[in-house]
Amino acid sequence: MGEKGLVTFLTGESEVLKEKYIEKIVSSLEAKKIRFSAEQLEDAVRYLSQPALFEENIVIEIPDFDKWKKEWKNRFLKAAEHAHENIAIIVRTSHSASNGGETITLSCPKPWEESKWNDYILQRLNANGIDFHTGVAEALFKKIGPNDWLIEREIEKLSTLGKKITIDDVESFVFNHCKTRIDELCFSISEMRFSKTWEVLSQLLSYEAPVVIAASIAKHFVDLFKVVAFVEAKKSYSWPYISKLSRELQVPSVRLARFLGFKFKGQKHNPFNHTAKYSLPLLEKILKILQELDREIKIQKVQSFTLLSHIVKIKKVLEADEA
Repeated sequence: MGEKGLVTFLTGESEVLKEKYIEKIVSSLEAKKIRFSAEQLEDAVRYLSQPALFEENIVIEIPDFDKWKKEWKNRFLKAAEHAHENIAIIVRTSHSASNGGETITLSCPKPWEESKWNDYILQRLNANGIDFHTGVAEALFKKIGPNDWLIEREIEKLSTLGKKITIDDVESFVFNHCKTRIDELCFSISEMRFSKTWEVLSQLLSYEAPVVIAASIAKHFVDLFKVVAFVEAKKSYSWPYISKLSRELQVPSVRLARFLGFKFKGQKHNPFNHTAKYSLPLLEKILKILQELDREIKIQKVQSFTLLSHIVKIKKVLEADEA
């Protein structure tokens, strides 16, 4: 199985490629895979220290080696030096080999390298044995963005169609993860969770045009204006009422439910009833800022700065209203 005591260190940010590499090793060696988490570090060291009980090949995977304390890392690597020859050891880490082992770097393109992401998607489509039409990779990236794990899951979903994949298939069957992130940004602003706003915005700007983000924020607050104008402010709203109102206002029911502070089962964020916070005069101030943003972002060279500065203006208006 290779040199005794040799540990393979998998570095780089692509968890998908690391997973595929390990699957390939397990298959080629016809081995049994044993995975030890950070909570099982004593078991991992003990396993390597005991005599081989079986002749079958074993692949030991350590998925979160960076979470281990230095003392236990050293104990594990020391035990690995004396591991039985039928054991292959693969460690996922952000660091290179420290014991004479082998380092393999499996990376993704940078978030803003769209052409390289398209090439990566083409490779993953081919690796999954999928036949596809021209433009499918670009359509996938547009809906998913620079996330190798989500790309892999959506490609696996497309593979179940059992046909040559078209752009229409991508539009019909692939979840729009980019839109979800933009929605998350918009609600973080209207719910005044600005630490989340800066986090999501920095990610979105790495692959989405500032003009698109600005237009989405404007639509969000236009929808909110309709809600505040036509919905009676109450502490809570029933789902049948929200469904009926959704059709009348032409606002998607899930978006409307969040505007009204409706809490879904398993929801992680605390509900925020926008009707308790927003008035029409307050929304008019915000919409004026967004009108100004729409004009300026189309003529400014540094569009991301223009977008950011106007979000800051909205933040100040909301905070002033709180005072």
